[in-house]
Amino acid sequence: MPITKKKKTIENKPRIEIEKWLLKGLDCEKKGEFEDAISCYENALQGKESDKEAWNNIGLVYYQMGDFKNADDAINKALELDSEYAIGWETKGYLYAHLNRFDDAVEFLSKALEVGGNKANIWVTLGIISSTQLKFEDAIMAYEKALEDDPNNLNALNNEGIAYQLLSQLREERESIEMLEKAVEYFERALAIDPNKAEIWNNYGVVLGFLGRFKSGLSAVDKAILLAPDYANAYFNKARIYLRVGNKKKALIQLKCAIEMDKTLYKKAKEDLTLRKLKDTREFQGLNPEKEG
Repeated sequence: MPITKKKKTIENKPRIEIEKWLLKGLDCEKKGEFEDAISCYENALQGKESDKEAWNNIGLVYYQMGDFKNADDAINKALELDSEYAIGWETKGYLYAHLNRFDDAVEFLSKALEVGGNKANIWVTLGIISSTQLKFEDAIMAYEKALEDDPNNLNALNNEGIAYQLLSQLREERESIEMLEKAVEYFERALAIDPNKAEIWNNYGVVLGFLGRFKSGLSAVDKAILLAPDYANAYFNKARIYLRVGNKKKALIQLKCAIEMDKTLYKKAKEDLTLRKLKDTREFQGLNPEKEG
């Protein structure tokens, strides 16, 4: 029968042809052409349903599209083919972390570590999950594991700095200062590796402000703004520092810039321990985006 003959030809598709479709799919992913990427991966699967890489890639594309049911189904196909497929467990862990199903995510990511070695990115994700659950000491241990595997991992360094900053808020004054100094250390290590990350400069400036190093803090936040002029949180943090040094006028100017870029920062300012001191003033209330028009 013609159909049987065609199927036999497809099943004998050489690996080089499969790799061609996989590479083409990755190229489509990079361009954001997700539907085309899925088509490429499905072409890779024709006559070879046992290609775990193609199934995992399909899962990743659905994940990026926000279609988590199809993403999970595709990743499960990959894991059915190879229960020791570390990349599949890792992808499944990221998916469940995104869905805030943290216990499941930790289980899947731990399985990925068990079958595929200690990957820095997995430890970073485990650290982020711990931070989300306010388990900052566990988060720090996870980031240290990531740095053992990759000492120059910027995500691990930045997130460990953030974890120390958040942990400082739960400590008495002396230990709090020690935690903030540790945060400074990790941000400086990250910036020594890549000085062009606005987020890290911003985080660095915030911690310097908490330590009372206002001039250095402003300089760091200015560096963040130079690298990313539309970075609303940097203007927000600059306002905090200005208010702490008693310059209400400059604080309001910076806060105005922040709120114009991101309206949600007005509510955040009302709740911020520093900026909420302004909330009853006419100038602050005039920044309320709901009063526009």
